[in-house]
Amino acid sequence: MRYLIAIMLINLITSNANAIENLGDYNQQQQSQFYNCNATSLNTTPSGQTTTYTTNFGVDKAEITVWRMPCQDGGNLPVMTIRPITYRPFVCTFNFKILQGNREFDNILLIEDPNDKWTFICEDIKQITTVAIDQLEGPYFNSDQAFTLVHKQPEYPAIIIDIPEINASVDLEIKGELSGSYYQPNRNGEGFVIQVTGNSNNKAITVYWFTYFEGNPLWLIGSASLSSGQSEANVELLELNGTGFGQDFDPDEINMNSWGSLNMRWTECHQMIIDYNSTVGLGSGSYDLQRITDGIQGHECH
Repeated sequence: MRYLIAIMLINLITSNANAIENLGDYNQQQQSQFYNCNATSLNTTPSGQTTTYTTNFGVDKAEITVWRMPCQDGGNLPVMTIRPITYRPFVCTFNFKILQGNREFDNILLIEDPNDKWTFICEDIKQITTVAIDQLEGPYFNSDQAFTLVHKQPEYPAIIIDIPEINASVDLEIKGELSGSYYQPNRNGEGFVIQVTGNSNNKAITVYWFTYFEGNPLWLIGSASLSSGQSEANVELLELNGTGFGQDFDPDEINMNSWGSLNMRWTECHQMIIDYNSTVGLGSGSYDLQRITDGIQGHECH
């Protein structure tokens, strides 16, 4: 299998010989779209509005995160971070194109240094790699508007990633840095504790809702698995009661009964929306919650 893939890669690079030759003909006065966007090197940690997909490059899997980095003179540089999951996914700049509106842009560059077009990648990705999504020559796509990034791969389905307009209303991917204690300020005394655990291949969310019913505390709990890139979670809730305190505690006396469900999504690092639906006659509703603390130490949310 690896031998066949190697033959395919040789054919791929041969077929793109004209693209490489065009790079050589491209003189210093005709730099790429985002030349001089940033005086410093690329930030390798995705921040701001991100779009994350887990996908296959041939037979190997990788997590792709697309985001934007502000340019020093205005505008925004689209950036892609590639994290290999299985073996070494092969990623080549010449396989990419961008669709925007009814236009198609084929002269796309994935370059590690936005000030040097010769740092384009066409190789096995062995470690987390961040590249600028640049364009060799105009007419240029608008990086602030919505666009679709397409990766063409012979013998395998194309990878299609839809990138929303910058600052568009997009729910955040649910990650560990969103964990914490949340409440609605006008309902002080009631709150939620939310934990996101696991890794990118096996994530889960757990929620504890501390509220009241008929003058007594009501404790609801639920959990659900998450997939990579997921921005909305639906959790079935259980009501817990029974047993006693201290020496009177007996786990066999705990009652767990179905109560209903929660739908959760984050609009910002410290802001989230919860929609609840009770199946025990308490109706449905929605809360706009904010995180009580700034976040989790060592896990800053961007």
